[in-house]
Amino acid sequence: MSDVILNFDGSIWPKNPGGHAGWGFALSLPDKPLIRRCGYIGFGDHMTNNVAEYYGLIQGMAKALSQGVRYLTVRGDSQLVIRHMSGEYQCRAELLIPLYKAANELSRRFTKVVFEWDRREQNCDADDLSKYGVLMRLDKYFIELNKFGHDSLWLTVSNGIVVEPEKCVLLGDSSNTVMEKVDNSGYTWKIIK
Repeated sequence: MSDVILNFDGSIWPKNPGGHAGWGFALSLPDKPLIRRCGYIGFGDHMTNNVAEYYGLIQGMAKALSQGVRYLTVRGDSQLVIRHMSGEYQCRAELLIPLYKAANELSRRFTKVVFEWDRREQNCDADDLSKYGVLMRLDKYFIELNKFGHDSLWLTVSNGIVVEPEKCVLLGDSSNTVMEKVDNSGYTWKIIK
C-alpha cells in the first residue's frame, strides 16, 4: 500500500441517467495538506453515475501525477470502476470505454497503483465533493462554503438548491468551473479553473 491515497467519487442529480453530473476527489499526500477538488461535467442522457465516477478517478490521478506521485492507492465506492481498473471486469459499455481508456493510460504512468473498493460511508469526503460539483451548475453560482464546525454539508434540493444563507457566498457563474478546498479547518473554496 502507498502512503498516497486518492479517494474519488461521482454524483448525478436528479436522475440517473440523464441528470447533472459532478465529480470529486480527495488526495492525501504525506506531510502535505489534503487536496480536495470537484467539478461539473454536464447534463443529458449521456450522463450517468458511472461516467461521473470515471471523471473523479481521471481528475484525481492526473492531480497525483502532477504532484510527482509514483506509488498510489486509489479508493472509491464504485465497484464497477474499481473492478474495471483492477482487471476483474472488462469494460464493454460504449459510453465508458473512452473514459476507461483514459484512466487506464493514466494508471500506467505510475510505478505502482492499487485499486481498492470502499463503502460509501468510508468515501464521504469524495462523495460530498462530487455533490458540490453538481451544485456548481445547478445553482449557476460558485459557492464558497465557510467553516461550519463540522466536516460535511448536506444540501436540501427541492425545485432548486436550498442552502443556509449564512453558510455560503455566491461568487458568480460557475459552469465548467473547478473548485479546490483550500484549508482543513472548514470549507473555504477558491475557483481554480
